[in-house]
Amino acid sequence: MMNRRFVTLVGALFAVMSLQAAEGALSARDVVERLANRFRTMKSYTVAFEVKGADFTATGSYAVEGDSYYMQVGDAEAYCDGAAKWEVDPSKREVVIDTVDLSSRNLLSNPTRAFDFLDGAFRSELLPAEGTPYRLRLTPTDKGAVMSSITVDVTAEGEPREVVYDLDGDTIRIVVEKINPTADVRRFDAAAYPDFEIIDFR
Repeated sequence: MMNRRFVTLVGALFAVMSLQAAEGALSARDVVERLANRFRTMKSYTVAFEVKGADFTATGSYAVEGDSYYMQVGDAEAYCDGAAKWEVDPSKREVVIDTVDLSSRNLLSNPTRAFDFLDGAFRSELLPAEGTPYRLRLTPTDKGAVMSSITVDVTAEGEPREVVYDLDGDTIRIVVEKINPTADVRRFDAAAYPDFEIIDFR
């Protein structure tokens, strides 16, 4: 009886160790896929975050539905319908309209593709990490890219916890605080900004 229990216990222990080994054996490509699929499986979602630069810190959030999004960082707002975006700067009382770069992976300029690196535009590698299962470093394959690298801390479930953009030595750090699988994507309404100057670069 004792031997049978011992064998069962050892078998269960090996099963757990095998699962842990399989989990730890994920490649950088595997983690990139988990990260992308975490967002691809949601029709819409909202992300709350904190952004830190060399001389500023702000809280923000963005809501995504397809290629459309609404973002708020501090007092500033951005609306996007998938083709154009409206950036509202209340300090200058300006609304700047421009086309959208759907290839951008910068969360602050195109959150709809912020964590999707499956198109071959980045080389990926896993770095040693503390306090999180995976740390990805993504380096643009385009030598002329403004961004030197992106580092993303990723949970075992494929959720991003922190993103660091290296812009030729300057870094922007974004801490992801919460992800909700629902979204209220607001549409730009010029009537809400009656005294703002409209600058259109389209």
